[in-house]
Amino acid sequence: MIFLSDLASRSSGVLFYFFSFLLIISIIIFVHEYGHYIAAKICKVKVELFSIGFGPEVIGFNDKSGTRWKFSAIPAGGYVKMLGDTKDSEKTLTDEEKLHSFYNKPLYKKAIIVFAGPLANIILTVLIFTILFYTHGNYQTSPIIGQVLGDSAAERSGLLPEDVILSVNGQKIKYFEDVKRIVMLSPGIKLEIKYKRDGHEYKTNITPEVIDNKDMFGNKIKVGFIGVLPYDPQSFVRLSIFDATIKSLTETYSLTKFTLSAIGQIIKGHRDIKELGGPIKIAQHSGQSMKGGFFVVLSFIAMISINLGIMNLLPIPMLDGGYLFQYIVEATLRRSLNPKIQTYAAAIGTVFLLSLMAFATFNDIRHILIK
Repeated sequence: MIFLSDLASRSSGVLFYFFSFLLIISIIIFVHEYGHYIAAKICKVKVELFSIGFGPEVIGFNDKSGTRWKFSAIPAGGYVKMLGDTKDSEKTLTDEEKLHSFYNKPLYKKAIIVFAGPLANIILTVLIFTILFYTHGNYQTSPIIGQVLGDSAAERSGLLPEDVILSVNGQKIKYFEDVKRIVMLSPGIKLEIKYKRDGHEYKTNITPEVIDNKDMFGNKIKVGFIGVLPYDPQSFVRLSIFDATIKSLTETYSLTKFTLSAIGQIIKGHRDIKELGGPIKIAQHSGQSMKGGFFVVLSFIAMISINLGIMNLLPIPMLDGGYLFQYIVEATLRRSLNPKIQTYAAAIGTVFLLSLMAFATFNDIRHILIK
């Protein structure tokens, strides 16, 4: 009986994580695809299908314009199918239909439609951060070092109490929290720090130590640590809607830079590829965020949304960035790419993305097993 109750409890836990994942990822995917949809409408392209998920339809309906809106069985993404989205499908259209086909639109309109998806995710992140900063305010501390811990990276680099941090790797520092965020996101990666001491400016290189920490859900993560504490106590600042918007834009920009930097570090081998997370990890964090309450869920959606937006802009075939790169090449050559090249590129992109997904899922399973 104990075994059966434990099994039932585990099963209900898995279902909770699954449905949490389904809800959160559906919101993010809907926003992404809705960006494509709105841009297509503005560019006078007929949208035939708007799907959340892939595979067989679970439920759906047709709107007045003839677009089929549906949820599909496999919740691993989504897509917007437009009229005449390929050269072959465009051949069967009437002259009237060709006026509203994607294929016949100029390159700049195609680019606008493709870019609108990632842009919608970025806008969602900015809106969420604005809400969070406006309702919760912001904690700020002056970027003055109050204490340097013994035998730390900061001590070895020559930093002293009362030094004022000016910039880290060229990024201007306004608050001590900016230093902490950059350092935490750069474990084992050399950073250049500019600081002021007695009215004079200096530079030093410092490599944050790699330590174990916990994320917002209590999961173990590797972060950077240099061993400095602030001079001033942390103060709470209530933000106006304008200041909250500016802060959200700054935060979104910082997250974008970090995401691109992390991708570059993985490519260069400076960051372990084992850090890549897949659907299981996202599902786990989705469930944990649901338990944390509404604002925790909003924070998690913002983080996933900005990552999805940036990842989709990478110049990889089958991603939005891959199509944008194709349009840039076509604009440069002033002609369409050979269909065979497009087919080969799509196949390579599909294999790469499926392999990456499989590897990330393997990472998730490995992390669960070694916990």
